[in-house]
Amino acid sequence: MPNIFEPDFNQRREHPGFRALRARLGWELGTEHLGASIWEIEPGEAAYPYHYHLAEEELLVVHLATCSPSLAASRAATRWRTGAM
Repeated sequence: MPNIFEPDFNQRREHPGFRALRARLGWELGTEHLGASIWEIEPGEAAYPYHYHLAEEELLVVHLATCSPSLAASRAATRWRTGAM
């Protein structure tokens, strides 16, 4: 059973600017229509380049921030803190 406090980081990204660890919780739970992941991203890195979706939504929750992460949406960056949704 996946645990958000002890994630199994089963995907590692090593691309410059996009170095991150990902625990694919939806995959571990066997979901068919819901994706759920926990990301561990170092300051200055990103999970993905700027992108958008036409047929799905994303929910971002800052579980624990040791810095002030930002989210670029509609070309305006917003600073987040622990607990933000």
